[in-house]
Amino acid sequence: MKTTKKQIKVILRTLDSTKIFQIAKLSGVDVSNKANVYKFILEYAPTKKVEKQAYNLSYLAGSFKNLRICYKNLNLPIAKAVEYAKYQIETKVSDNYFKPLVEGNTNIYWGQHDDYNKCIAMPNLSKYRKVANLINSQFAKNRNND
Repeated sequence: MKTTKKQIKVILRTLDSTKIFQIAKLSGVDVSNKANVYKFILEYAPTKKVEKQAYNLSYLAGSFKNLRICYKNLNLPIAKAVEYAKYQIETKVSDNYFKPLVEGNTNIYWGQHDDYNKCIAMPNLSKYRKVANLINSQFAKNRNND
């Protein structure tokens, strides 16, 4: 099958490395050598954007397919706070063990102010204070409904 320059440029504009490798192969390029694909992209690049992405589209294509992200190890204070709040609401934690979010000087904690067993939930910043207030208001709603 013969590919035209117009077809090649349309595929290059998509910035989809899989399609680019396919069209390069159909055009007679040895795609097992990524340098050939890189040269192919530069030769037919319809825009500066495609030219700038040529390296990523050729040499780095497929490099991240097997990358797995473990979200438990990432620092996601809002997600973790929401998850723990849902756990407390769903399991209907008793009043003795119920831990709302409280502000400290440098952090926001799970626990009462006089609780010796507080744990850090997130830093004490304005965006986290808003989240803490929202979570605590959800606690209040759910506790009043019981």
